[in-house]
Amino acid sequence: MKKQLFTALVLIVIAAALAAAAYYGSQTKKPLSAPFPEPETKPTLAETEARLIAETTCVKGGEALDAGAWDEKSQTWMFGANLNATRPGCVPTCNVSAKTKTAELKWNCAENNENSSSTIACEDADRNPQKECPAVEDPVCATVQIQCVKAPCDPIKETFGNACEACRNPLVSEYANGECPK
Repeated sequence: MKKQLFTALVLIVIAAALAAAAYYGSQTKKPLSAPFPEPETKPTLAETEARLIAETTCVKGGEALDAGAWDEKSQTWMFGANLNATRPGCVPTCNVSAKTKTAELKWNCAENNENSSSTIACEDADRNPQKECPAVEDPVCATVQIQCVKAPCDPIKETFGNACEACRNPLVSEYANGECPK
């Protein structure tokens, strides 16, 4: 009788343990996912629409764009641009902002290129033309995008009093510390 009671208790404990394991296991299981997780946010601008914006802004007759790549952090479509104009050690890209639906031609130059210097990109938050800048003289050499009628134009270098003054200009893409060479 004691042996049967003991066996019954052991079976009850085992059954309770299995039931608890099944319950807690079902609460923590996650569904199977694809090998590559979906991006956290879907692009708010379709690639085809971004390509049309890029084609009207960045390329002219006989030039083309490569396939687009979505950058989630900056909410930007980036297209490699096959331009008639070149720069040694640089690759042109046409970046289309999903927020503003505007395109900007950027020259991505290798850091070891002797013609390039360490540049700092302007942030979207600094692009307000009404922004009040501190009266600090800390000159920077900014890259100013030129707006051309017929073909993409090379940007020019212009010295600004400080980084704030440079970046509030909507045509400035980046800057380097110090005055521009004359």
